[in-house]
Amino acid sequence: MGAFKYNEFEIYTEFFDNFTSEHTRRSYQNDLRKFFSYLGESYPKIITYKKIERVHIINYRNFLSETGGVDGRPSAPKTVARALASISSYFDYLVEKGEKDFNPVKSVKRPRREVLKPTQALSKEQVREIFDLLDSEKKQHPSRYLHKALLVTFFTTGMRKGEVLNLKYSNFRE
Repeated sequence: MGAFKYNEFEIYTEFFDNFTSEHTRRSYQNDLRKFFSYLGESYPKIITYKKIERVHIINYRNFLSETGGVDGRPSAPKTVARALASISSYFDYLVEKGEKDFNPVKSVKRPRREVLKPTQALSKEQVREIFDLLDSEKKQHPSRYLHKALLVTFFTTGMRKGEVLNLKYSNFRE
């Protein structure tokens, strides 16, 4: 079984063999190198896996979030989350090997994922326009009351479209 040393830590290459993607292997190796480099600089007395604790992981997460990115800028939340996932996965491996009793990354909070798409919610004015349209049609359709009831249910309960469409009369009796 191969290994390479980074600072005082022997990093087992067997861990990386479990990943089928070369990109994943490279990313995890880079994440682990950065982590162990940070440990060596910030905690030079920590030279065994057994000495790494949750507080060290939290401090590393905070370092990444504040100044651990390119040119001392904050790392993106997605980058921080991936780095923590890499480290956590490696510590799971170390627990399996008996090198560590527990995974110190497990309970460390991960950064929130950024919302990539803005909500597509309707404004109050748009909702009023829909109801006004139902009332103003020249030839009023008999099912307009059903449509209004569905729309009121949809807009006032926060139910999803599929949930509203699957409602049954018996649901109102429960």
